[in-house]
Amino acid sequence: MKQKILYFGILILQSFDIICGLPNEYKLQSTNAPCSTSTCQQTAKQVMLNMNNKIDPCENFYKFACGGFLESTIIPKDETQVNARSELNNKIDEQIRTMLDKKNSNEIKSFKLAKDLYEFCMNTSAIEEQGLQPYIELIKQKGGWPVLNNTNWNETELNTKKSKAKFFTIKIDIDVNNSTKKIIVIDQPTLGLSEKYFSKGIHDKIVNAYYNYMVDIAVIFGANEQQAQVELKKVLLLEMNIARIFVSSEKRRNRTLLHNPMTINEFTKRYPFIPLEYMLKKKFPSTIRMHSNEIIDVMVPSYFRNLEGVLNNVTARTMANYAMWKEVRSILIYLNEKIRNRQLDYLSTITGQTENKPRWKKCISIVKNYFPHAIGALYIKNYVDKNVKSNVEIIVMNIRNKFDELIKKADWMDDVTRQHALDKSKELTSYVGYPEELQNNSMIEELYNGLELTDKTLLGNIFILDKFREECECRKFRQPYDKKNWKTRMSPFIVNARYTPSENTIQLPAGILQGIFFNNKLPKYMNYGAIGFIIGHEITHGFDDKGRQFDKQGNLVEWWNPSTKIKFIEKAQCVIDQYNNYTVEEVGQNINGVNTQGENIADISGIKEAYLAYLTWTNKHGQEARILGLENYTPRQMFWISAANVRCKKMRLEALKNRVINNVHSPDEYRIIGPLSNMPEFSRDFNCPENSPMNSKNKCSIW
Repeated sequence: MKQKILYFGILILQSFDIICGLPNEYKLQSTNAPCSTSTCQQTAKQVMLNMNNKIDPCENFYKFACGGFLESTIIPKDETQVNARSELNNKIDEQIRTMLDKKNSNEIKSFKLAKDLYEFCMNTSAIEEQGLQPYIELIKQKGGWPVLNNTNWNETELNTKKSKAKFFTIKIDIDVNNSTKKIIVIDQPTLGLSEKYFSKGIHDKIVNAYYNYMVDIAVIFGANEQQAQVELKKVLLLEMNIARIFVSSEKRRNRTLLHNPMTINEFTKRYPFIPLEYMLKKKFPSTIRMHSNEIIDVMVPSYFRNLEGVLNNVTARTMANYAMWKEVRSILIYLNEKIRNRQLDYLSTITGQTENKPRWKKCISIVKNYFPHAIGALYIKNYVDKNVKSNVEIIVMNIRNKFDELIKKADWMDDVTRQHALDKSKELTSYVGYPEELQNNSMIEELYNGLELTDKTLLGNIFILDKFREECECRKFRQPYDKKNWKTRMSPFIVNARYTPSENTIQLPAGILQGIFFNNKLPKYMNYGAIGFIIGHEITHGFDDKGRQFDKQGNLVEWWNPSTKIKFIEKAQCVIDQYNNYTVEEVGQNINGVNTQGENIADISGIKEAYLAYLTWTNKHGQEARILGLENYTPRQMFWISAANVRCKKMRLEALKNRVINNVHSPDEYRIIGPLSNMPEFSRDFNCPENSPMNSKNKCSIW
């Protein structure tokens, strides 16, 4: 049966080769016999299933490479999307579930605590039996939720301070002036909906769904429905007014705009209505003394200037209703089924998801969040191939070398700025796989020293964990920030990658170094197209519109010559304009080219770096064998097909619309057709005519 499938696939691909007129020089067979291992056969089968060979690759390469996947994939009711990353996440979650279900009396305490939390979460009968009364009592202790009490709510100075504390956020972050230090950062709060939704007005479908959600949750907690409708309408209007004074995501791309150091004393004089000192005393232990001349970083002064006017127009009761709604909203996932079902009804409006995830999946997510190092240690012990790290590090090195070459060839740069860029590239540190310290049980134990899950309820233990985490963070506030600290690395089970500007580091955890992303048993063109694309993407983030604002040490420093900076901005504008002109037909909306420019720049340059690195590899080692079943595709063509396969994704329309409106990433289709249409090498490899959709006349390129 397998032979029949492969033979049929070969016939299809041969006919496609004739139809599309692939250039003769790329039809030449390698002197090596096609790869026919079980790994190659499985890859060939999956690539052919993903394809739609009726689509001309020069018209829409994404639909050519992923059209079959889009047609055949059915999104489960408890999911919003399906792609290679979600499937790999599901596999890893199953593995973690297996580990958590195993009891071992000899294992270290940290592993036992993680398993205890999982058990608390899985004990739904206990959660149902407890009901909401313990949390209603907790709300009373925190000052009360006025909507639950028609008249019996005590407006005190303390309650007002607690309410106002919910209109801003305090966090400990890296000082952008000195990346070896930490600083207190004050920012605008997190809203229940993005400001882009709120800007559509109260009658918008999603805004109205959010309002009904607030009301229904309040009623479940014991509020009178009519009273809740009246009071929470005021909360909705308040939140909409807060959204109007937000610093937009587009403006926040200018990191210098967000850097406004001042003393605590200066802040309290400018914004006396903000209870900053009260919140700092509440957050930090008494051993950390805060002086009035302590420097803090206020990210959005304009927000605080305008906030006073907003708050002056609402009552203390409305502020308290808003504050407690935020508090309640954050704990709903830990409560009973009735609450969770109402939450799902609301989320389905935004994401299209119509069923709750299985309980074990939600519990795995919670445990991974609170015990990332313990779960990471168990994961690498049981499932990680230790040989992968060195193989991927070679790819990282080769792609970094190609990026350096691109910097050297950038004729729009002056020599001084170019040298700064090369220095920054040289200083970049890559972390691949997992920290070795995770294999040391003593180090894992030290992380969770003093932690005890003593409450009888899931939410009670979540509060213990939140307090433990915050106390650990605050105790280390005065300590220098160690950029090489293994504790700050991404957990090895994560299927993602990251560039961190304040560290000038890229991270590639073990979770993403498997499956479609990397397999050492496959030809290099498959790996350079997949994980290589991702590596190049992360490297380029250090030099996109946001990353370029930081120097080699991770400090916010202007290292660009003014004329070179202008040329960069002009080149970035080309990318912005290109993506602004993409209409996502399924939802009838255009991509936001400003919000997505950093990711788009990283995609455009990342794929170029990976491709050039692969060509250099073949120049040194020779052309690789093709894959049995895919012989009609050259290694270079398979590089592009592999890159596209990583981005094959099917999304619910609601989730797709939400992504277009709010996400800094373009939809996956445009993460392929955008970069590849800018690449002359792609057009050459697939013989795309000039001015065809995948060989656009006006190409954008920065690096």
